[in-house]
Amino acid sequence: MLRAIVAVDRQWGIGFQGDLLFSIPEDQKGVFRAHTIGNTVVLGRKTLDTFPGRKVLPGRTNLVMTRDEQFIVPGAEIIHSLDSFLAYLKVHSEDDIYVIGGEQIYSLLLPFCEEAIVTYVDAQRDADAFFTNLDAAESWRIDDIGPWISSVTGLAFRVLKYQNLRIKGR
Repeated sequence: MLRAIVAVDRQWGIGFQGDLLFSIPEDQKGVFRAHTIGNTVVLGRKTLDTFPGRKVLPGRTNLVMTRDEQFIVPGAEIIHSLDSFLAYLKVHSEDDIYVIGGEQIYSLLLPFCEEAIVTYVDAQRDADAFFTNLDAAESWRIDDIGPWISSVTGLAFRVLKYQNLRIKGR
């Protein structure tokens, strides 16, 4: 199953000047890591550039999407087009695959995601990268609302799960 997993602010912002808006340990370990470890993640090259040492995430199969035909990164499979990704998805249809960013990759792949796991942070930050506002999207419906959690960072967040109505009924 293809899912998006993302942390957003009140305005669905996800990043600013190439960095994430938030670093919330409880979300990173309790949500992101818990879902993605042992599974496949798909990300863009710009997102990979933000990782420490530009190294892929351990304990996961990493798919990096880039148009650069010469791009190579140890430990990752490189995908150069939407068609190539969809072919991969067809072969790995039983796998749990998580779209983890950035903005362009989310926009490209969200229509193919069956679910979205959204960490909604009760704060607003300066943002120049955004995730689609699923509350305003006709084809998405909220399926589960988690409790508010207070982070050691002083931020409050909750995990929302959305279903893509265009896919879920298939």
